[in-house]
Amino acid sequence: MPRINNKKFYDLAIKRFKLTPQGVHWQSKQTQELRFEVMKNLLGVEIKNLEIVDAGCGFGDLYSYLHQEDRLPKSYIGLDIHPKMVKIAKKQTKQKIFEANVLTDTLPEADYYLCSGAMNVLERFETTLFISQMLRFSRCGVIFNLLKGEDHSTTYNKYLPQEIKEQFSDFTGELRILEDYLDHDFTVVLEKAKL
Repeated sequence: MPRINNKKFYDLAIKRFKLTPQGVHWQSKQTQELRFEVMKNLLGVEIKNLEIVDAGCGFGDLYSYLHQEDRLPKSYIGLDIHPKMVKIAKKQTKQKIFEANVLTDTLPEADYYLCSGAMNVLERFETTLFISQMLRFSRCGVIFNLLKGEDHSTTYNKYLPQEIKEQFSDFTGELRILEDYLDHDFTVVLEKAKL
């Protein structure tokens, strides 16, 4: 179970902040888009040839950002556990958006799985399972961000980059961690080894 009641947590934010980045608990549009920019840059120009899944897509803001940047992937699928967000994302993006629990459901296969913020209220065990599920259903790898810090919050799931390195020390592909774009955030790339 998440650290908090996920549905209530997001319902209250949507009610208060409507369809803004704050409505999915981002600090601001600028910080949300900075995280998206890091992901976009990691995928590079190849994004136009890739099938991606946005795990925990919220309102579909990542898709909207990529559209605005003229860097749409070959195929985009959004997944979210929250029915209201699925409905909103479908309406806003006109893309394939499905209600799914990444922790337990069979997921669509894609080249890359991306996740921006959806693991921020999970327990540690769930975070590991979430990442493992994304890896399982990706052909090339996963890119995700996490909140950086000591894990003392009762609401938010925080990690230190070294913890992720240790947790995935037996990963046979390439593990990269990007920091220094925000004080309280880092992005992880787990790229599968090419056969």
